[in-house]
Amino acid sequence: MIDFWGHQLSGVPVEIGGTLVTTDNVGAFTIDNVAAEYDASLVVQFPDNYDGQIYGWVYQGLTRRDPTLQVYAGLEQQSGNVSITPTHAELTLTDGRTQSISFGGPDGQSNFTGVGALGYAQASVSWRGPAMTQQTVHGLIFSEDPTSDLPTGYAAYDAKPISLNATVTDVSPVTLDMSAKTIASGNITGTVTPAGFDTRGNRVFLQFTSNAFIQLADDNGPNTFTYHVPTIANSSVTFAAFEGQAYYGPYAIAHQDALAAGATGVAVTIPKPSSQLALTPATAINKVDASTQFSFQAAAGAAGLFVIAFENANTGALKTDGLFIVTSKKTLKLPKVANDTFALLPGNSYYWRVQTHGALANADAATSPGGFMDSFSGDYYHLTPRGPRRGSGAFTISDYSDKMTMAP
Repeated sequence: MIDFWGHQLSGVPVEIGGTLVTTDNVGAFTIDNVAAEYDASLVVQFPDNYDGQIYGWVYQGLTRRDPTLQVYAGLEQQSGNVSITPTHAELTLTDGRTQSISFGGPDGQSNFTGVGALGYAQASVSWRGPAMTQQTVHGLIFSEDPTSDLPTGYAAYDAKPISLNATVTDVSPVTLDMSAKTIASGNITGTVTPAGFDTRGNRVFLQFTSNAFIQLADDNGPNTFTYHVPTIANSSVTFAAFEGQAYYGPYAIAHQDALAAGATGVAVTIPKPSSQLALTPATAINKVDASTQFSFQAAAGAAGLFVIAFENANTGALKTDGLFIVTSKKTLKLPKVANDTFALLPGNSYYWRVQTHGALANADAATSPGGFMDSFSGDYYHLTPRGPRRGSGAFTISDYSDKMTMAP
């Protein structure tokens, strides 16, 4: 059992075939005499933002004997205060020059763009998991074209390790040497094949092995592109093309990772998200129960695996809960979770949406070691790469469904 960042999750109840067990201190579990094909369900509960959060997960149609079950979150969010002081020597931050600073480590990452010459007197860096964590701070100064705001050259870079502790109120100081340096750079060029369902955009990121990233370009979406990128140790370039708005949907993003200055012929195809979400009977929208049927229309050529995400629509709820179903089914009913120890709350309202993560064929493909979640799925707006997972891929999410209400 792991979360988005690959943390092993202990104490999680897991049920297969009516047998309920709990993961051990390294997130492992064992269940004997499992059927050739089976469903696995689990419940994760953790404190966050002064509210208890509870989520149910169900993986349907598994056959492998060694599944790794991944969830978005299962550990508390931590934060630590830092002060950022860039030293520039002869280099000044004139108009058309941007300074970005990013923190990254095994447990999380935080970004600060448009940092001024004096830095931040205090900023909050967040991560998930242990109260103490080690991260690396990266600073980059680059010039931008005054018309397009696209990068034209790179003037300074520095990186420093830092220790963060959520249990203390002291501010951890960071000083970066942002004086002028010679940074090699070049272009990446390529094409985008759009899905054609909404407005387009392109983004370019410098991703570090520390899990930090710095956004280099945010463009309005040409289908033939050229972007100027740096060559910096322990980093690579990611190009991403997207359509739609993830907050409302429908939305899709495709990305090419591990690029370097000089890369040509980069080709990205944006997939179409699922659509036409429906309930049967339609009158069940205000009294959803175990007999209500959910269905959706997958896009032509879509992957064989989907994640059905139910999100609590009740503001001010004492507990923010939700349900995720990892399945190949396009028509389904609400499954039992961990021997009925979890269920969507009676009388509460929910939205439901359909995700895809790359071209996974089935649930077995989603349960290989390291997890399955696309790196762009971990950001609420799905516009930035996060987590330790690397590799080119794609992520889609459908439009919001009509709000449904569980039967009392």
